[in-house]
Amino acid sequence: MKYETAIFDMDGTVLDTVDDLTLALNYALQQSGHSHNWNREDTKKFFGSGVIVALTRALAVEGGIDEKDLEQVGTDQDAISPKVNHTEVLRIAEIFKPYYADHCHIKTGPYPGIPLLLRRLKEAGVKTAVVSNKPDPAVRTLSAELFPGLFDLAVGEQEGIKRKPAPDMTLKVMEQLRAKAERRFISAILRLIYRRLATAELIASAWIGGSGVRNSWRRIMHPASFPVRMQFMRQFASRRGR
Repeated sequence: MKYETAIFDMDGTVLDTVDDLTLALNYALQQSGHSHNWNREDTKKFFGSGVIVALTRALAVEGGIDEKDLEQVGTDQDAISPKVNHTEVLRIAEIFKPYYADHCHIKTGPYPGIPLLLRRLKEAGVKTAVVSNKPDPAVRTLSAELFPGLFDLAVGEQEGIKRKPAPDMTLKVMEQLRAKAERRFISAILRLIYRRLATAELIASAWIGGSGVRNSWRRIMHPASFPVRMQFMRQFASRRGR
Protein backbone atom coordinates (compact mmCIF):
# COMPACT_ATOMS: atom_id res chain seq x y z
CA MET A 1 0.00 0.00 0.00
CA LYS A 2 1.19 3.52 -0.81
CA TYR A 3 0.85 5.74 2.27
CA GLU A 4 0.47 9.45 1.64
CA THR A 5 -0.43 11.03 5.01
CA ALA A 6 0.74 10.60 8.60
CA ILE A 7 -1.42 12.02 11.40
CA PHE A 8 -0.03 12.36 14.92
CA ASP A 9 -1.34 13.20 18.35
CA MET A 10 0.63 15.91 20.19
CA ASP A 11 0.88 15.37 23.96
CA GLY A 12 2.99 12.35 24.79
CA THR A 13 3.52 11.51 21.12
CA VAL A 14 5.58 14.23 19.48
CA LEU A 15 5.88 16.57 22.47
CA ASP A 16 6.56 16.19 26.18
CA THR A 17 4.07 18.77 27.47
CA VAL A 18 3.58 17.44 30.99
CA ASP A 19 5.54 20.08 32.93
CA ASP A 20 3.76 23.05 31.36
CA LEU A 21 0.38 21.37 31.74
CA THR A 22 1.14 20.75 35.41
CA LEU A 23 2.11 24.39 35.92
CA ALA A 24 -1.09 25.65 34.25
CA LEU A 25 -3.27 23.11 36.07
CA ASN A 26 -1.95 24.09 39.49
CA TYR A 27 -2.21 27.80 38.66
CA ALA A 28 -5.85 27.54 37.58
CA LEU A 29 -6.79 25.42 40.59
CA GLN A 30 -4.99 27.74 43.00
CA GLN A 31 -6.72 30.79 41.53
CA SER A 32 -10.08 29.07 41.93
CA GLY A 33 -9.47 27.89 45.49
CA HIS A 34 -8.83 24.19 44.93
CA SER A 35 -6.04 21.74 45.71
CA HIS A 36 -3.07 22.77 43.59
CA ASN A 37 -0.14 20.52 44.46
CA TRP A 38 -0.44 18.06 41.55
CA ASN A 39 2.74 16.60 40.05
CA ARG A 40 3.74 15.16 36.66
CA GLU A 41 2.30 11.74 37.38
CA ASP A 42 -1.04 13.28 38.41
CA THR A 43 -1.12 15.36 35.24
CA LYS A 44 -0.63 12.25 33.09
CA LYS A 45 -3.63 10.67 34.80
CA PHE A 46 -5.81 13.75 34.27
CA PHE A 47 -4.99 14.76 30.70
CA GLY A 48 -5.48 12.94 27.41
CA SER A 49 -9.09 13.78 26.56
CA GLY A 50 -9.19 17.56 26.65
CA VAL A 51 -9.20 20.31 29.29
CA ILE A 52 -12.74 19.77 30.58
CA VAL A 53 -12.13 16.08 31.20
CA ALA A 54 -8.77 16.83 32.85
CA LEU A 55 -10.28 19.38 35.23
CA THR A 56 -13.19 17.08 35.98
CA ARG A 57 -10.74 14.35 36.91
CA ALA A 58 -8.74 16.70 39.15
CA LEU A 59 -11.85 17.84 41.03
CA ALA A 60 -13.08 14.25 41.27
CA VAL A 61 -9.85 13.15 42.96
CA GLU A 62 -9.99 16.21 45.22
CA GLY A 63 -13.49 15.06 46.19
CA GLY A 64 -12.34 11.58 47.08
CA ILE A 65 -13.00 9.62 43.87
CA ASP A 66 -10.67 6.64 43.47
CA GLU A 67 -8.04 7.32 40.79
CA LYS A 68 -8.64 3.92 39.23
CA ASP A 69 -12.08 5.15 38.12
CA LEU A 70 -10.78 8.23 36.28
CA GLU A 71 -10.57 6.54 32.90
CA GLN A 72 -14.36 6.48 32.59
CA VAL A 73 -14.61 10.30 32.72
CA GLY A 74 -15.65 11.54 29.30
CA THR A 75 -16.78 8.12 28.07
CA ASP A 76 -20.24 6.64 27.57
CA GLN A 77 -19.80 4.81 30.90
CA ASP A 78 -19.03 8.03 32.81
CA ALA A 79 -20.49 7.88 36.31
CA ILE A 80 -17.97 10.38 37.72
CA SER A 81 -18.80 13.65 35.96
CA PRO A 82 -22.33 13.92 37.45
CA LYS A 83 -20.67 13.97 40.88
CA VAL A 84 -18.53 17.01 39.95
CA ASN A 85 -19.82 20.59 39.72
CA HIS A 86 -19.75 21.23 35.97
CA THR A 87 -20.19 24.98 36.39
CA GLU A 88 -17.07 25.03 38.55
CA VAL A 89 -15.17 23.02 35.94
CA LEU A 90 -16.09 25.59 33.29
CA ARG A 91 -15.03 28.44 35.60
CA ILE A 92 -11.62 26.85 36.15
CA ALA A 93 -11.27 26.19 32.42
CA GLU A 94 -11.67 29.90 31.74
CA ILE A 95 -8.63 30.49 33.95
CA PHE A 96 -6.64 27.55 32.62
CA LYS A 97 -6.98 28.15 28.87
CA PRO A 98 -5.54 31.68 28.55
CA TYR A 99 -2.83 30.95 31.11
CA TYR A 100 -1.77 27.80 29.32
CA ALA A 101 -1.85 29.54 25.93
CA ASP A 102 0.69 32.04 27.29
CA HIS A 103 2.82 29.44 29.10
CA CYS A 104 2.59 26.36 26.88
CA HIS A 105 6.20 26.36 25.68
CA ILE A 106 8.28 27.04 28.79
CA LYS A 107 9.47 23.48 29.39
CA THR A 108 7.69 21.72 26.53
CA GLY A 109 9.87 20.19 23.83
CA PRO A 110 9.93 17.43 21.21
CA TYR A 111 10.84 13.89 22.17
CA PRO A 112 14.32 12.90 20.91
CA GLY A 113 14.32 12.12 17.21
CA ILE A 114 10.83 13.41 16.42
CA PRO A 115 11.91 16.46 14.34
CA LEU A 116 14.25 14.22 12.31
CA LEU A 117 11.47 11.69 11.89
CA LEU A 118 9.11 14.37 10.55
CA ARG A 119 11.76 15.72 8.19
CA ARG A 120 12.28 12.21 6.80
CA LEU A 121 8.56 11.92 6.15
CA LYS A 122 8.47 15.30 4.42
CA GLU A 123 11.45 14.33 2.28
CA ALA A 124 9.58 11.18 1.28
CA GLY A 125 6.62 13.30 0.14
CA VAL A 126 4.33 12.26 2.99
CA LYS A 127 1.82 14.85 4.21
CA THR A 128 1.89 15.33 7.99
CA ALA A 129 -0.62 16.65 10.51
CA VAL A 130 -1.05 16.85 14.26
CA VAL A 131 -4.48 16.45 15.89
CA SER A 132 -4.86 17.13 19.60
CA ASN A 133 -7.51 17.59 22.28
CA LYS A 134 -5.38 20.47 23.51
CA PRO A 135 -6.94 23.94 22.90
CA ASP A 136 -6.49 24.94 19.26
CA PRO A 137 -4.44 28.13 19.91
CA ALA A 138 -1.88 26.16 21.92
CA VAL A 139 -1.66 23.44 19.25
CA ARG A 140 -1.01 26.00 16.54
CA THR A 141 1.56 27.87 18.64
CA LEU A 142 3.50 24.75 19.61
CA SER A 143 3.40 23.38 16.08
CA ALA A 144 4.70 26.61 14.56
CA GLU A 145 7.40 27.23 17.16
CA LEU A 146 8.70 23.71 17.79
CA PHE A 147 8.07 22.08 14.38
CA PRO A 148 8.44 24.92 11.85
CA GLY A 149 7.50 23.68 8.40
CA LEU A 150 7.16 20.06 9.53
CA PHE A 151 3.36 19.79 9.83
CA ASP A 152 1.07 20.60 6.93
CA LEU A 153 -1.83 21.06 9.34
CA ALA A 154 -2.22 21.45 13.11
CA VAL A 155 -5.66 21.16 14.70
CA GLY A 156 -6.73 21.38 18.35
CA GLU A 157 -10.02 21.35 20.24
CA GLN A 158 -12.56 23.70 18.67
CA GLU A 159 -16.18 24.68 19.19
CA GLY A 160 -18.59 22.59 17.17
CA ILE A 161 -16.21 19.66 16.51
CA LYS A 162 -16.31 16.56 18.69
CA ARG A 163 -12.96 15.94 20.36
CA LYS A 164 -11.19 12.61 20.36
CA PRO A 165 -11.93 9.77 20.83
CA ALA A 166 -14.65 10.73 18.33
CA PRO A 167 -13.12 10.66 14.83
CA ASP A 168 -14.47 14.09 13.79
CA MET A 169 -11.24 16.08 14.23
CA THR A 170 -9.19 13.50 12.36
CA LEU A 171 -11.76 13.25 9.59
CA LYS A 172 -11.68 17.04 9.20
CA VAL A 173 -7.90 16.97 8.83
CA MET A 174 -8.10 14.16 6.31
CA GLU A 175 -10.63 16.12 4.27
CA GLN A 176 -8.46 19.25 4.29
CA LEU A 177 -5.39 17.27 3.26
CA ARG A 178 -7.44 15.37 0.68
CA ALA A 179 -6.13 12.13 2.08
CA LYS A 180 -7.67 8.88 0.90
CA ALA A 181 -8.94 6.56 3.64
CA GLU A 182 -6.80 3.58 2.70
CA ARG A 183 -3.57 5.59 2.39
CA ARG A 184 -3.18 7.00 5.83
CA PHE A 185 -1.13 6.20 8.89
CA ILE A 186 -2.58 7.24 12.26
CA SER A 187 -0.45 7.61 15.38
CA ALA A 188 -3.03 8.01 18.17
CA ILE A 189 -2.84 8.06 21.95
CA LEU A 190 -5.15 5.46 23.45
CA ARG A 191 -6.54 2.06 22.56
CA LEU A 192 -9.97 3.64 22.81
CA ILE A 193 -9.01 6.02 20.02
CA TYR A 194 -7.70 3.17 17.92
CA ARG A 195 -11.05 1.41 18.24
CA ARG A 196 -13.04 4.53 17.38
CA LEU A 197 -10.83 5.35 14.39
CA ALA A 198 -11.16 1.80 13.18
CA THR A 199 -14.95 2.16 13.15
CA ALA A 200 -14.47 5.19 10.93
CA GLU A 201 -12.66 2.90 8.46
CA LEU A 202 -9.25 4.45 9.08
CA ILE A 203 -5.93 2.72 9.48
CA ALA A 204 -5.02 3.03 13.16
CA SER A 205 -1.53 1.73 13.78
CA ALA A 206 -0.40 1.96 17.40
CA TRP A 207 3.34 2.47 17.40
CA ILE A 208 3.53 5.47 19.73
CA GLY A 209 1.52 5.90 22.94
CA GLY A 210 0.40 9.20 24.42
CA SER A 211 0.38 10.56 27.95
CA GLY A 212 -3.23 9.78 28.82
CA VAL A 213 -4.79 7.35 31.29
CA ARG A 214 -3.43 3.77 31.35
CA ASN A 215 -0.93 4.38 28.55
CA SER A 216 2.30 2.78 27.47
CA TRP A 217 4.23 5.97 26.76
CA ARG A 218 7.05 5.19 29.22
CA ARG A 219 7.95 2.05 27.30
CA ILE A 220 7.35 3.37 23.79
CA MET A 221 8.86 6.84 24.24
CA HIS A 222 11.88 5.70 26.27
CA PRO A 223 15.11 6.85 24.53
CA ALA A 224 16.14 3.21 24.12
CA SER A 225 13.20 2.69 21.76
CA PHE A 226 14.26 5.53 19.43
CA PRO A 227 16.09 3.27 16.93
CA VAL A 228 12.98 1.11 16.68
CA ARG A 229 10.76 4.14 16.09
CA MET A 230 13.09 5.49 13.43
CA GLN A 231 13.33 2.11 11.70
CA PHE A 232 9.54 1.87 11.65
CA MET A 233 9.12 5.33 10.17
CA ARG A 234 11.85 4.77 7.58
CA GLN A 235 9.97 1.67 6.48
CA PHE A 236 6.72 3.66 6.49
CA ALA A 237 8.26 6.48 4.46
CA SER A 238 9.77 4.01 1.97
CA ARG A 239 6.27 2.77 1.16
CA ARG A 240 5.46 6.22 -0.17
CA GLY A 241 6.70 5.12 -3.57
CA ARG A 242 4.87 1.81 -3.76
